[in-house]
Amino acid sequence: MMQVNESLRSLSARLHRFYFGPVSIYPFVLCRILLGSIFFLAYTLFFPAVTAIWGPRGVTHFYLEQLARNYAVPVAPLAWTETHVWFVYALLLITAVTFAAGFMTRISGIVVVLCHIVFAESRFHTWGWSPTIIPFAVYLVLGNAGARFSVDAWLRRRRAPTAGETETITAWPLRLFQTHVLAIYMAASWHRIDDPGWLRGDVLFEVMTSEVWTRVTIDLLPYRAVLQLATWASLIVELLAPLALCWRRTRTGFVLLLAVLHIGLELFGRLGWWQPLMLTLLVVFWPDGAAERLIRRLERALSGSRTRCPPVPLREKEHTVTDVDEPRK
Repeated sequence: MMQVNESLRSLSARLHRFYFGPVSIYPFVLCRILLGSIFFLAYTLFFPAVTAIWGPRGVTHFYLEQLARNYAVPVAPLAWTETHVWFVYALLLITAVTFAAGFMTRISGIVVVLCHIVFAESRFHTWGWSPTIIPFAVYLVLGNAGARFSVDAWLRRRRAPTAGETETITAWPLRLFQTHVLAIYMAASWHRIDDPGWLRGDVLFEVMTSEVWTRVTIDLLPYRAVLQLATWASLIVELLAPLALCWRRTRTGFVLLLAVLHIGLELFGRLGWWQPLMLTLLVVFWPDGAAERLIRRLERALSGSRTRCPPVPLREKEHTVTDVDEPRK
């Protein structure tokens, strides 16, 4: 009985450390910069057609009106003027920049998400990434991602020059972020295992020969067998990803495989901002210290320093997703 109690106490301590112990802040810092940039770039591209899409006589108004009238969908067009549209649009772009820069980070993150929700209500102008990006921005707000390499951190140093730099955050926002990424890959792959198109290996060929989705203008028929193999390979990688990303020994390899998959789809297909978003989300599975080294190099570049980056300090082991199950050395 005493041995069982000791094992339970040990497990409880490891779980507490896994969810509430300190972890590196740098993956969240890099995700903050990248997600803020995605918000800004995605909506900047809509600039020439803002009123045509969201204005009082825009296609969004017509789309929502038709849903409510013909399909009894409980939505209603927003009753706003062009002034309202441009105000929310400008506020979104401003807070996207301030969120990426880490100025009033938590307020900026909340405001950019709310503005995005207003515009994304129709969903017809986006593909997948629009609702997906929202919770991840919230996780960054909860994780205090503006505490390092940010305007907020610079202002804090000016007010208190002797204060130390923030190096860690509490683990639980990172765990939410990581678990959600795993759930995305699980959901994306699970519904494909009985899809005839995926089982035959035809999906990539069909996508890359579609005038709607493809960026390729060459005849792909001679390469159909290659695309068939690529379809099966991507299915296998995404099916294994939720487990492989949890295990330290396979994590880095699968991050690289998934990155190649998303970069390839971005180069050859037009799927909106889904691929840049997924590449950003993979940052939280990078090898220990990788995000820190990148952020330190950016700090050096901005400060004009030519000294080499100091080595990443040895810390207590930083867990990712299921490292809690690995014995401590």
